[in-house]
Amino acid sequence: NMVTVDNITPLHEACIQGHPNFARLLLDAGAQVDVRTIHGSAPLCNACAAGSLECAKMLLEHGTKVNPSLTALTASPARGNADIARLMIAHGVLLEAFDLQFGTPLHAACARKCVFCSGAKVNAAKFHETALHHAARVEMVDMIELLVDFGGNVYVTDNDNKKPIDYTNLQQLSRVALRTLLGARALEVNWTYLNVPSATFSET
Repeated sequence: NMVTVDNITPLHEACIQGHPNFARLLLDAGAQVDVRTIHGSAPLCNACAAGSLECAKMLLEHGTKVNPSLTALTASPARGNADIARLMIAHGVLLEAFDLQFGTPLHAACARKCVFCSGAKVNAAKFHETALHHAARVEMVDMIELLVDFGGNVYVTDNDNKKPIDYTNLQQLSRVALRTLLGARALEVNWTYLNVPSATFSET
């Protein structure tokens, strides 16, 4: 449990590096499972940010808090990859937990091109920026379609007065919006006058 000047312990470092064997040795030797760095990060936050599923599981088995209080510099434990998100959700993580870097876990999922964040509020905003803004910025079509299907607001503007459509390919997002609106009827429409390839709609 020795610490650096930033209050980083060997357990933090093992989780940051994603080394479950080292983490197990430290935990078995009595490492404090919920110790915080000066920035407020617990080992679980580090394990999740590193995408280390095994470290995260191990910490949960040793009684770590799945919902540590978040500071201005702390990442939510649900901010990892899809496997991490599933694990955290199964253990009761707060899906509206808000960190200042990304916002909610759903914001982070979109920014990191991860399509799993079950049960989150689709229109939650961070400084007026929604998950749909993030998904549009990285042009992740699957996530855009998923968010729209679950009620994502395509008209909401962020602090720069930009809608999600302003961050992505206009034609692609228009296809998504039209396909969502028309559903199966999209197959019956003549798209040539819009210069939109009909093949785009053959999968609906």
